[in-house]
Amino acid sequence: CVCMWHLLTRRTVELFPFALSIFLFPPIVDVAYFGQLTIIVYLGIFLSVLAITRKMDILAGVLLLSVTIKPQNGYLLAAFICFWLLYAKRWRVIISAVVSFVALIIATDVAFPGILRMWLSHDYQTSTYLHTATLAGFIRSIIFSASGDLPCWPVFVIPTLAIIATAICFCLAKSKTVLLGWLPPLACIGVLAAPFGWT
Repeated sequence: CVCMWHLLTRRTVELFPFALSIFLFPPIVDVAYFGQLTIIVYLGIFLSVLAITRKMDILAGVLLLSVTIKPQNGYLLAAFICFWLLYAKRWRVIISAVVSFVALIIATDVAFPGILRMWLSHDYQTSTYLHTATLAGFIRSIIFSASGDLPCWPVFVIPTLAIIATAICFCLAKSKTVLLGWLPPLACIGVLAAPFGWT
């Protein structure tokens, strides 16, 4: 997040080489190799924002779909970018993202028949072992320690509250034209409030 903050706010830095050095940092490559694809989500969001700032609207909408790889990590950034796009009336980015998303769903269903039905029927089974430390998981663990119950509602309520709080902050902000400055803190908050901790 600190690197993204400097990258997105300091004009003196050459964007592409600096971004490449972040995303090709050996520990990040190793983590991605072992299946932790969060960096791919953030790379897609970064490139989407870069395309938005350079008025490459159709490409920006397509790149925004990287959030679908791991929506639990990029949901808050994507929600904020959507708020900003609606405020700025950048309809082409939104239309591009929607059309690309529909095309992706159709392609997925054609390539893997029945997989969407299987995904939609997932019943969010809970377990008592820890996966990731998030705010939703922390609240669930407190409830579990106190009552022996491990409810699913924090998985939905915490991220929803984070999106509502982000929308309120955006509406109350004096300057709504600056997109880039919001992203690093929202990336941190999004990780904290991510839904699938201790699920």
